[in-house]
Amino acid sequence: MKGADPEDGEPVYRPVSTLAVLALAAGLFSALALATPVLWVVPLLAAGLAVAAIRDTAADRPDRAGRGIALAGLALAVGFGCQAVGFAVANHWVERGRAVATVEAWQAAVAAGDWSRARDFCAPAALPASGDPFGGGPEPPHDHTGEADHDHGDDSPAIDSFRQLPAVAAVAACRGVRLAACRRDDRQAAGSWRVSLALADCDPAAADEVAVWVVPEIERMPRLTPGATGTERVARWRIIRFDLVE
Repeated sequence: MKGADPEDGEPVYRPVSTLAVLALAAGLFSALALATPVLWVVPLLAAGLAVAAIRDTAADRPDRAGRGIALAGLALAVGFGCQAVGFAVANHWVERGRAVATVEAWQAAVAAGDWSRARDFCAPAALPASGDPFGGGPEPPHDHTGEADHDHGDDSPAIDSFRQLPAVAAVAACRGVRLAACRRDDRQAAGSWRVSLALADCDPAAADEVAVWVVPEIERMPRLTPGATGTERVARWRIIRFDLVE
């Protein structure tokens, strides 16, 4: 860049700070932080480069140009960084709320004796294996086409084995069930949440708590907007595991 010589007014070439150019490039790449928390380091790096570039182009360094470029890089880094953190925090609380709502709705169905609805909240991995009313694990694939409606009623073998699961029976036997804790727990599955239900006023007392793991499953559903066609991706929260906690 060119500037005027204070003594004779002749234009003087002022090289653009390399740090300023790097800061601007890193600021642009800070948009990657919106994709995953792993890349939150990019805005931090960009902000560090921008601060160094601002110092390199300070007023007492007339031989360096690019202060505006450095400020732009800093603005991009701060903007994308704050946006990424804000999205992550909002998504965390939205997912937590959905996990809690899923378990509370399941517990309400159990308390009301609506066993078919309670069972529908569960993924196959949380249901008893075929022929083992107390076992866990996935059920084998089964084609329900042509089955009578009573096969899915509250007296069906599948519902009966579900009711006898220790965790389900413990929740059904307690008149005082409340939310004890909810936290992210990826050990069961990526994106899963562990919701703990504290049990009170139980007969008999089988455990102090029931831990329920839930996870969102992405399904394609028809668009419900009037006049809309095609499908859209919808997250359906499902229970994947129950545990009794003494």
